[in-house]
Amino acid sequence: MRVGRQRAGDRRPVVLAVDGRSSGGKTTLAGRLQDAVPGSAVVHTDDIAWWYSRFGWAGLLADGILVPARACHPVRYRPPPWDQRGRPGAVEVPAGGPLLIIEGVGAAGSART
Repeated sequence: MRVGRQRAGDRRPVVLAVDGRSSGGKTTLAGRLQDAVPGSAVVHTDDIAWWYSRFGWAGLLADGILVPARACHPVRYRPPPWDQRGRPGAVEVPAGGPLLIIEGVGAAGSART
């Protein structure tokens, strides 16, 4: 797989949403795409929406992941419920990757945010 050409100096990742019904193979497809495009990253909407409103997490994804990633900044984001419930770790996206894959139910709708 080849991700579209970027202009010299433009290191913003292409954002690809993998959306579909539960148990439809989204995670498998996202993993295969990540393997096919070196340096790409996958963000799972289940991590963003963990202990959050079922449909109200699009702003978290946009502000916490998409905006900084498209500005070519590394991302280390902890959604608010992670702190409130003591979940370790963070959602991380390295800077400079060619492809950012947003995977999960509702990913395409939220990726437009």
